[in-house]
Amino acid sequence: IRSGRRAAATLAAAGWRDEALRVRLLVARGAVELGALAVARRELADCAPLRRRGSVADRVDAWHVEALLRRSSGDDTGAQRAARSALRLLDSYRAALGASDLRAGASSIGVELAQLGLRIALAGDDPRQVLEWAEMLRASALRLAPVTPPDSTELRDRATDLRRLTVELRRAERVGRSDRALMAHQAALEASIRRLSRHVTGNGVSATGIASTKQIAQALGSAALVELVALDGTLTALTVVGPRLARHDLGSVAAVQEELGWLRFSLARITRRGQSSAQRAAARAGAQASAQSLDHRLIAPLARVLGQRGLVIVPTGSLHHLPWPMLPSLRGRPLVVAPSAAAWVDRQVSPRPRRRKIVLVAGPRLRHACNEVAGVRDLYASPIVLTGNQATVGAVMGALDGATVAHLACHGHFRSDSPLFSSLELADGPLNVYELQRLSRPPDLIVLSACDLAISDPRPGDELLGFAAALIGMGARTIIASVVPVPDAAARRLMIALHGDLTAGLSPAVALARAQQALRASESALAGFVCLGTAPTSFGAV
Repeated sequence: IRSGRRAAATLAAAGWRDEALRVRLLVARGAVELGALAVARRELADCAPLRRRGSVADRVDAWHVEALLRRSSGDDTGAQRAARSALRLLDSYRAALGASDLRAGASSIGVELAQLGLRIALAGDDPRQVLEWAEMLRASALRLAPVTPPDSTELRDRATDLRRLTVELRRAERVGRSDRALMAHQAALEASIRRLSRHVTGNGVSATGIASTKQIAQALGSAALVELVALDGTLTALTVVGPRLARHDLGSVAAVQEELGWLRFSLARITRRGQSSAQRAAARAGAQASAQSLDHRLIAPLARVLGQRGLVIVPTGSLHHLPWPMLPSLRGRPLVVAPSAAAWVDRQVSPRPRRRKIVLVAGPRLRHACNEVAGVRDLYASPIVLTGNQATVGAVMGALDGATVAHLACHGHFRSDSPLFSSLELADGPLNVYELQRLSRPPDLIVLSACDLAISDPRPGDELLGFAAALIGMGARTIIASVVPVPDAAARRLMIALHGDLTAGLSPAVALARAQQALRASESALAGFVCLGTAPTSFGAV
């Protein structure tokens, strides 16, 4: 505390007044942790100018110290009230931003406050409070009005240059050559696109509150909700079945994450080329063992409550990467993976009628893509079909806009280092998220028969960045995509079965569950396809 005060005095004397106040705010927080509450109150009071005119991060930090002070004084209700005030402020700030990565990044400012409120709720016995705080800062950016990059010639030129460059880089990779100059040029182009895409503002309208248990139950009908919450190394599940909300303790987060790592490793091995049948059999056995263990940890404790209902699952952290249909208890069960309960409830309205438009696309360098599209084409009347040299970025974007159903059989690339450059490979190069966000109206249902594109990079606050997450944020109701590599030949059979049930009037969740239930043991990697977004789990026409 003494050294912090000296640092603040030095900064103030040098004219750095705001920096001095920030140090004093840090001193106040340290004083709370040391139990010197009177000192903390004095320091916080002296930071009043920062609370009035500081940055959003400054004001949220001040509310955080206020909340910590109140909790240390035994006023848990006051602490949660202070945390709510800070998070409302953060909501308004995030809504003013016009780029999805900035919106997702903004949530990190409020994570500690949301965790404080959740920690207080978990110490009590009211599951409604736990649900409220679990939802308070979960995928909030995806509930805002969609992001559209600026319509600038410079940005379009950079996107075209990047597409051509990426084609060159992948050609070099295929012949085993690494070109550092090309890679440096790629990094520069991506940085430029990222910067130019941020030159737009949001509409300032924040998300509309947290869904109540009654609203969730009404939207679910006969299905059930499972929302997973991780805090302080422990995993908790919240279930909504009918009018009843219940809390279930699931144990260690680390144990689940470790088993998930083994499952994903085994599934990646199954699709790797050049393996013997014995190696693939060993990988399948490993995947099945991990899936059984995860089922025991995540679903078995909820089995009595859930029964055999269809599910809406709201994961947390790395569990967004879990191939849920692989878990034995969920095999053949319709389920939807949603970013949050509130986001799912928000969009439980009938889509606006639109002219029926079916789009089928086959990308390059996939041996069975054209056969897959041909098999699906036979199920629909007059679909738009783009294959070979016709399947360019421009043609595909034009076809996707306003589509009812879209099916894309392409190579998929998830970029963990820069999720908004995750892409689908088309005839003239990759279609990435920045370009995808130019769609004025995305398809209601989009099937991505591609590797890894259901993966999102989970940021603080369970904000999601990636190809499928971008489609959810843009308003697509349902995305069927895989969280693991996809075996090309076997995917064809799954997709034809899926579309067969869709054209028979089944909902996407039911159609996918039925198609996966018929999989052979050797096709277990296809259980990596999940139904994402806000679609209902019940029967109904597409």
